[in-house]
Amino acid sequence: MLRKYTKDVLKRYKVILTNELKRQLRNKPQPTTVSNGSRLENSISIKPISSGDVEGISVLMNSYGVNVNKGRSAGKGVPPYKLDDWVRRNSSQLRLKDTKPSTIKRVGYLINRSIKRKGIRPTRFIDIAIQKVEPKLTIDLINAFSRDLNEMLNQKIPDPKK
Repeated sequence: MLRKYTKDVLKRYKVILTNELKRQLRNKPQPTTVSNGSRLENSISIKPISSGDVEGISVLMNSYGVNVNKGRSAGKGVPPYKLDDWVRRNSSQLRLKDTKPSTIKRVGYLINRSIKRKGIRPTRFIDIAIQKVEPKLTIDLINAFSRDLNEMLNQKIPDPKK
């Protein structure tokens, strides 16, 4: 069961970690630039989790965020329908003159072929964000838990001066 100070720290770090993940995602070089408001960036959120006596936070984002973080080895492509959808959404950024289905499929095929040949370089945006936030989070959680524990003990143990 979490107490007041520990809950406050987790609530504050939900915002800090979300902002740091989004900042790291924008800072990483991409084959095509991840713009502000990308689907991956907009999908990043942090939810509280609770399981019995254990409580914490969980990072949620679109499933391909893991591939952006870890990269993708050569020889493995992306499902064509996902690439076609991506090409359609980013046609202006890709400077496509026409957006006919045949053009979108052709561009998607070429991108997929490149991914199969070269792979996708890892950005490690998740790893870097966690490395930046985790040390301070750990210290803040220890301090908050100590304060909660001291308050709980002060309530349970009678004051010897009285």
